[in-house]
Amino acid sequence: PAHANCKREMKLPWRNLKYATNVADLKSWAKDFVPKPFFEYADSGSWTETTYKSNESEFEKLLLNQRILADLSNRTVKTTMIGQEVAMPVALAPCGFGGMQSSNGEIKAARAAETFGVP
Repeated sequence: PAHANCKREMKLPWRNLKYATNVADLKSWAKDFVPKPFFEYADSGSWTETTYKSNESEFEKLLLNQRILADLSNRTVKTTMIGQEVAMPVALAPCGFGGMQSSNGEIKAARAAETFGVP
C-alpha cells in the first residue's frame, strides 16, 4: 500500500489524483488513504459541527455550468489583497496539524503557496 495504515491498495483509476473529477472523489480517496484519526480531524468541525454541516449543504447547491472548448487564454484570477497583488483570491493560514497529513505538511503548504503566488 501507498501508506502503512491504508485500508486497501489504490487500484481503481480514479484513485489516482489526476482522475479525480470532483471533491467527492478526492474525499473518498483521502478516506481510504489517510489514517482514520487524521481523516476524521480534517473532515470535521468544532463542537456540534453546525457550520461544517451548513457549508457542506450550501456547496451541494452549487451547480457548475460547463463550457466546453471555451477560450480561456485571456482569463485570470489575479487580484489584490490588502494592497498586494496575488495570483488568486486565496490565502494560506495556519490551520493546525498539517504535519498529521504529511511529513512537514506546514512547510510543504507554505512552499506550494509561495510557488503559486498565494499569500
